[in-house]
Order: sequence, then C-alpha cells, then structure tokens
Amino acid sequence: MHIVHLALQGCLRGSDIEYGITADTGGHIRYLLELVEASEQDPAIERITLVTRAFASEFSRVDYTCPVEVISPKITLVRLPTSSANYLPKEALWQELPSFIAAFEEWLASLPKPPDVLHAHYADAGEVAAEVSARHAIPFVFTAHSLGRCKLKCLATGQPGLDNSTQQSLQRRITFEERAIRDATLIIASSRDEAEVQYADYLHYDTGRIRVIPPGSHLDEFTGATSTPAIEAMMQPFLIDPNKPVLLAIARPVTRKNLAALVSAYGQSKALQQLANLVIVAGVREQIDALEPELADNLHELLTLIDDYNLYGHVAYPKHHSPEDIPALYAWARERGGIFINPAFNEPFGLTLLEASAAGLPLIATDSGGPCDIIEQCNNGVLINPRHHDDIIRQALDLLQNSERWQRMADNGQEAVKCYDWQRHTQCYHDLLARLIQPSPDPAQPKALLICDIDNTLTGSPEGIRAFNQWYEKQPALGFGVATGRSFHSALSILEQVGIPAPR
Repeated sequence: MHIVHLALQGCLRGSDIEYGITADTGGHIRYLLELVEASEQDPAIERITLVTRAFASEFSRVDYTCPVEVISPKITLVRLPTSSANYLPKEALWQELPSFIAAFEEWLASLPKPPDVLHAHYADAGEVAAEVSARHAIPFVFTAHSLGRCKLKCLATGQPGLDNSTQQSLQRRITFEERAIRDATLIIASSRDEAEVQYADYLHYDTGRIRVIPPGSHLDEFTGATSTPAIEAMMQPFLIDPNKPVLLAIARPVTRKNLAALVSAYGQSKALQQLANLVIVAGVREQIDALEPELADNLHELLTLIDDYNLYGHVAYPKHHSPEDIPALYAWARERGGIFINPAFNEPFGLTLLEASAAGLPLIATDSGGPCDIIEQCNNGVLINPRHHDDIIRQALDLLQNSERWQRMADNGQEAVKCYDWQRHTQCYHDLLARLIQPSPDPAQPKALLICDIDNTLTGSPEGIRAFNQWYEKQPALGFGVATGRSFHSALSILEQVGIPAPR
C-alpha cells in the first residue's frame, strides 16, 4: 500500500519541528509525523509520501524549499512549488491551490503507478484531495484537525462583530470542508464530540462515513520524567517563589487557545495567586512584533493583562524552549503539586493533556472537544466552561486544596493514558484503508437476524462475550445487529472495547 498524505499548512519537516514559530505549526504536524512513523512499522505499508508546499522563509534558518527530504527508507517528504515563493498562513493558501494541484498532478504523473489512497489534513488539503480524486479516481481520507464552523462559533461568541476579512476567510474554509466532507470516502475524527457534534453542523454530514480513532502519543519520555536545571533557570527571572504549586499551560498563542481567559481568571483571584504560580509556555519567539499578527496580538494581550493585574513575580512566560524541555516542564510542575490547564474554546483532541497525564499531572480542561473523551475515560481531571472565569478559579482552588483528590486524578491519568497508543491507532487505520482499496464483496443475504441491546446484554460478562464470539463465528447465515440508545460512535466504541464484532 502506498499512502500519500497532503498537508499544506505550517513548517513541515522530518525532525526538529519548530513548533510555535507560526500560528499553523502545531499539534497537527506532530500528529502527522507520529502517525506515519507508526504506519511504516506495518509490513503491508510499502511506501508513505508526505506532500507539502515549498516556501522561502525569513523567520527560520531551515530550508523549506528543499524538494525532497528522505525521512526513512519508507517515508519521503516532497515539497512542491506554487505561484508564491513565500510562506503563507492558512488564511492565504487558497490562492495557491490551483498551482499546487498542477504541481501535484505533475508529480503524480512521474510515479510508476498512482498511490492507493490520499489522506488530506486540514481544509485546504481536503480541497486539493477532492479535486485530484475527482480527476484521477483515487480514494481519499479526510482529517480536519479543527473545523471552521466550530472556530466561527468560538470567535463569534468571544469577539462579537467579526471583521469582514476573518468572516470571508472562515467561510472559504467552510466551503472547502463541505466539499471534503461530501466527497471523502472516509473521515477520521479524534473524538466523539468532533464526530457527533462538530461535523453535524455541516450540510453533507454522514455519520456512517466517520470513524473515531483517538490519536496515539509517544508518552514514554513523559512517564517518570524529572525536572532539570534548565527549567529552574527558565523560571528564575520570573517567579519570586518558584517552589509554589504551578498552574501550567502549554499552547500556541492563537485565539482559539483562549490563554487570555486563564490569565484573567488568575488575576481575578487573590486566593489563586497566594496558592500557586502561573506558567504559560506559548511557543518560541525573538521579538513579539516579528511574529504573525494573530500570535503577536495575543501575546500583547497576555502581557497587558499581566500588567493590568500586576502579576509580576507570579507569572512566567518564557521566550524559548526546546522539545526536550517539555517533559521536564511537566515534571517540574508535578514536583510542586501543580495542575495542567487547557482553557481552549475548543480542542479537537489535546495531545498535551495525555503528555501531562503521563507525567503525573491532574487536568483542568475545556468541555468542548477531545478533552471530554480523555477525562471521561481516564477520570484524571475536570472539565470547565472556558468562557467562565469563576469555573476555572473554583476548580483550580479545589484541586490545589484537596491533596487526596489531586493524587487520585494524577494516579488515574498515569494508568489510563496507556490506552492511547499508536499501534492500536494504526491497526484500525490500516484496516479501514484496506477496505477502501479492496472492498469486500457484499455478504450473502442473511437467513435470520439477531438484534441485541448492548449494555448489560452484550456487555457485562467477559466469559459470555468469549462464548458469544465463538458461537457467532459458526453462524455464516446469521445477520447480527444492535438496537441501542447510544449514539453511532458510542456504540462502535463500546463494542470495540469489550471485543464484540462490529454489527452488519
């Protein structure tokens, strides 16, 4: 199988990603690289190609114009030139899509045979994949990572009276997403919230073509991580008492991450300021005004809030960190009885939540998106409404003052995050791709139907499940289905968890 991943946004390379250097260089790039790294372990996968856009960069010493980068014997990164030679944020990429499609088709023509499947990441790649799929009959998979309608809702709530440019950009993105949702053979979502709530806002929503496959994460480096002198040095210029518990947030300073609400909540609570420090790791920077406008505007807002609330000595906002510092940052917070906080308006999944849990931190996280699934499954934190400062304050104070509850959630998280592994993810992913490429012939019409409830009928007895599965394998003429009050994806999830075969 040859898989081609399309990802136009951000600064993509095979290693040493410059996370946070642009607004579009974030978790989706890590997700993609870890996905292909796990995929190549499967002998059925012969070749993986990452296709992105080439551009000249004034903000980095890395050469993002290099046409081919060999990442491993199976994985190659291809950069294709477009009309503009410069880096462009996602809002401006639409102008480059015709020239990117032309370059991509030229590259396709150079291959000995077409790839088996295209996998598009984000809306602009979804538009490319939909167009190329229509022209060349190559099936494509779509992963949105985050959806425009969801962002539009968040921004409209947080910033009434959006400017015309932002509205036009989001409407264009939503148009691309609508086409990708309509034409994709398979849509992969990270959480049930994404599959059942966020996608449901779209005209071409079809729950049967969406599958929820939670991302894996390489968590070994976070489990048992310890603090380092580098972290102590990083915090020393900021904090009067660096040994106090810490509220830790790690996120790019984009509007959707809602970091200003965290600073405002902390600034409004003298009790929180007495109990804990606040540490915000918001990407890397040299000069704020040299960053993209969205990043610069949000960082200026954070600094203004820190000044307005006079939080100097209580808040740290370091300019630089390396990927190797992140496990040590979590460990530094854990050693002080701290909490990891994600106050985003919406979080499609939340890999940092898994990292923090693996390092032993309890969580406070937004009630919109992937954190709902993680905290429901792991019982390792609490959900908050990210627009309610009082909610953030109350939950933070409770966890800081209740050592038994803090420890229980920390312990739960370290155990439960073992469920999120790449091997499980890629096994499900590759099974779905194989069905797209070589669909199974329609089974014979069943002679009888067995329809079961799920909860405490199919579930509840491991011995009964084993007996049922052994019996069902010997019933080729039996159609098996479920009748349930659960949602489609909740039903699939619980059946998979307990080991019941998927219903016909």
